[in-house]
Amino acid sequence: MKSQYRKHVAERVALSIPPLPLDAKQTSESCKLLKNSPEGQEEILKKAFQEVAFRANRLREWMEYEPVLRNVDNRFSQFYSEVRNTNKETLGGRIGTIQNIWVLFQESDMIELELFIKGVQHINQALVTDPSNQVSSLISIGKKIQDSIDDLVFKDLRTNSSEFQILLKGLISKRRNIVEKEIRELCELTGQTHLNIVHRY
Repeated sequence: MKSQYRKHVAERVALSIPPLPLDAKQTSESCKLLKNSPEGQEEILKKAFQEVAFRANRLREWMEYEPVLRNVDNRFSQFYSEVRNTNKETLGGRIGTIQNIWVLFQESDMIELELFIKGVQHINQALVTDPSNQVSSLISIGKKIQDSIDDLVFKDLRTNSSEFQILLKGLISKRRNIVEKEIRELCELTGQTHLNIVHRY
């Protein structure tokens, strides 16, 4: 197992890509080695596996974030389409439809998003709630959109809706980039942990 995995790592390094995560057989063999770990190595290995577990759970949360954001994006796209197809003269006649879509969006998708953010345990809260570019900003702009609907101020409705759309698309893109980075780093970490095990034993 050692020589095979070292060969695999060398091949991946030559391609400038991280080694693949352990497969079921490699994991089983690594566990057997761990059961017979030399004295004094247990704590080092425990910390290594705790880090792998934490990173895996963090990746899971980032992955679970995707359908939540997708729902927000889909519903808001309906709302934004209505706003873009409305002008100052037709706002009065279309405000009922716009209001209904907005209320549904606020009472379902945005609440789901807020609940998800409050429930994360492994993602750094600052990454998903930073007021400068994250969910709290969406909520703040959402309040402005509601005010512009209530006051029938078309210019503000258009401006705030556009701002919300840009911020939401940025959030989706950022999540995608973070997931790619997390996957890459988790692969590297599991590979390195496995190498540490086979080198020690």
